Amino acid sequence: MTPNGILGLIWETILNPASAARTVLSLRVSRENLWLAVLLATVLSGLVGGLSQMVVPNTPMIFETVEGPVALNLTPSSPMMQGLFVGASLVMMGFSLYFTGRALGGQGTFPGTLALMAWLQVVMVAMQIATLVLIFVAPVVAAFLVFVSLVVFVRSTVVFVNELHGFQSIGRAIVTVLLAFLGVVVGFTIILLFSGVGASGVAINV
Repeated sequence: MTPNGILGLIWETILNPASAARTVLSLRVSRENLWLAVLLATVLSGLVGGLSQMVVPNTPMIFETVEGPVALNLTPSSPMMQGLFVGASLVMMGFSLYFTGRALGGQGTFPGTLALMAWLQVVMVAMQIATLVLIFVAPVVAAFLVFVSLVVFVRSTVVFVNELHGFQSIGRAIVTVLLAFLGVVVGFTIILLFSGVGASGVAINV
């Protein structure tokens, strides 16, 4: 696919996600190239995420506990960790959407699920880059684009799942996404609890 074709498909995903999903699925990417696409999406997410933290540093949330103030920062601290987090989320969401959709009567395949999730991540990276550029020239527009990106992500995910599994109603796709997302959240929560990542005590001087 040419650069113009990629840009066109990104725009199509934003305006007509159903058509974009059919285009991605029609490519029938081989298993090897599919995992390369996941790796590419992971690397791009890590690089752009690291750049975003340089431009707009994340501020941890502070909670008061019986042992003193605790800072909670759920955003990975380095580009590599951000990339790993995105990659793990992408794969876990792919499995979750595939199995949940099949359980609800869907006809999608795992390669198709992973292809759509990897492509959607590329679209999100493109919109994040656009947001970073706009921060310097039009901050208000950049803030609006953040909201638009969230809408695009949610809408595209639901429509992608509907096209992937061939559901006859968008409601079943919404249920699939909600259950899959819940499964991923529970999975990551368990991982974080056992690894101790996320919360750390800090001394605060007032």
